[in-house]
Amino acid sequence: MVAPIITVFGATGFLGHRIVRRLHEHGCTVRIASRHPSQARALFGTNDPRLQAVEGDIRSSQSVAEAIAGARGVVNSVSLYTERGKQTFHSVHVEAAQRVAVEAGRFGVEQLVHISGIGADAQSRSSIAQSRTG
Repeated sequence: MVAPIITVFGATGFLGHRIVRRLHEHGCTVRIASRHPSQARALFGTNDPRLQAVEGDIRSSQSVAEAIAGARGVVNSVSLYTERGKQTFHSVHVEAAQRVAVEAGRFGVEQLVHISGIGADAQSRSSIAQSRTG
C-alpha cells in the first residue's frame, strides 16, 4: 500500500513541525511546504523519502498548487505573529488561507485542515485575532 501524501504548510514552525512528525509516525508521506526548503531539510533531514521538502510559498497560487498536486490531504498551520511589510495578518490569515483552500479544492484534496494558533474574534481589539475570523 502506498503511503498517502499530506502537504503541510507552515511545517517548519512551532506547531507545524510537530504535525509533520506525527503524520510521519502514522505512515504518511509528508510534503513539507516552505518558502525555504533548505530549512525544512535541515530540520527534518534528507534521508527519508517519506519526508519531502518542497517549495511552498503561500503568497503564490502557483507555488501552493505545485505543493498540493497529488496530495490526499493538506494542513495549513501557517501563522503570523508580527506584521512586516506585505506580511500582514490579513494577507496570511485570510488571503493565504483562502489560496490554500481554493487550490486544495481545485485538486480534489480529500481533507483540508486549517489550524489557527489562537481564538478568532471579529470584535476583538487585537488585529491578529480579528484577522483569523476570515
